[in-house]
Amino acid sequence: MGFLSIVVSFLKIFFRETNYRESSEEWFDDVWEHLDKVSSGKGELYEDGGRIYRRFTASIGNEKQIRITDDFDEEARIGDIKLSWWEKIRLEYSGSVVLQRYW
Repeated sequence: MGFLSIVVSFLKIFFRETNYRESSEEWFDDVWEHLDKVSSGKGELYEDGGRIYRRFTASIGNEKQIRITDDFDEEARIGDIKLSWWEKIRLEYSGSVVLQRYW
């Protein structure tokens, strides 16, 4: 049973590497589709304590912005997500990286 649990853990890490980004992008699309009277938005990953979370920032008119976070976010470790070189640099220096923009 110990070997099997190691294999299952490895597979979860392997598939999470691509799935967290993909599931985040799907979540961003879903949030965007359910918002009314929003002029623009962006889906981003942000770092907090060595873990990555997702959030959506929407602009209402010219002055108001709202941030929506996923209450059911499983979070991920930075090394578990496939990011480009530029996205990794951006995340390291600013604490967040935008994956999608909406207009």
